[in-house]
Amino acid sequence: MLNIIFSVQLLATIIITYSQFILGFYSHLKWYDSLFKYFDKQPYNFGMIFLITALIIKMVLLVWACETGKNQAQEIRTTIHDVLNISRNEQIKNELQLFSLQTLHCKNTFSAKGLNVDASFLATMAGTSATYMLILLQFWMISHSCDGKSSINST
Repeated sequence: MLNIIFSVQLLATIIITYSQFILGFYSHLKWYDSLFKYFDKQPYNFGMIFLITALIIKMVLLVWACETGKNQAQEIRTTIHDVLNISRNEQIKNELQLFSLQTLHCKNTFSAKGLNVDASFLATMAGTSATYMLILLQFWMISHSCDGKSSINST
C-alpha cells in the first residue's frame, strides 16, 4: 500500500536530489579556470560543501526512513504471533492466523517504480556518483591541459 502511495514521490525525490548533486558538482567545476582558483574561493567552497552535504544527508535520511518502515513491518509479524498465542477467543485466533499468513506472503520493501530503496541502493548511488564526479573531473582537467602552447618539436 505504501509503495502505491509514495512511489512517485520517492522516485521524484531521488531523481531531483541525484541530479542536483551531479549537476551542482559539474557547474561548480565548469565556472572555474583551475584547481588553484577553486581552492582559493573559500566562501563559495563552503556553500558548495554545504550543498553537497545537505543532499547526501537528504538521501541517507530517505533510505533510513524506508529501511525503518520495512523493519517495523517485519516486527508486526512477531507481534501478530504474540497476540495469537495470548488470545483465547477462537474467532480472533482464526482472523489473526489469516492475517499472519497474508503478512508472511508480502514483500516488505519500498520500491519506487522498480528501484528498491534500501541500503544497497544507497551504496550503488554513492558509487555511481563518485564515478560520474571522477569522469567530470577528468574531462575538466583534459579541457584545461591544452590551454597553453604546445612545446612539441617536430624536426
